Amino acid sequence: MDRIVTTRLVLEPVSRELAEALVAGDVSGVTAGEGWPHEDTVDGLRMVLHGSEAWLVTLDGVVIGDAGTFGDDGSGDVEIGEVLIDNLP
Repeated sequence: MDRIVTTRLVLEPVSRELAEALVAGDVSGVTAGEGWPHEDTVDGLRMVLHGSEAWLVTLDGVVIGDAGTFGDDGSGDVEIGEVLIDNLP
């Protein structure tokens, strides 16, 4: 997976190893913004352990949210989900 860079945000791909750490509650590998991770973050990152892709949404190097894909339901469609913290600068 590639890193995605926009004018303001960077989406950093989540490796399996990072997903495992985050699911276990270890956020030491990232600089987490206040309010991240969300309840939904762990559920979403568990999907990485089963083949889905995910990115950490960062602003100035601080994780402010996460985004990921949800597998094909047989129709060829892939769902993209995202969660961001409430108090963005």
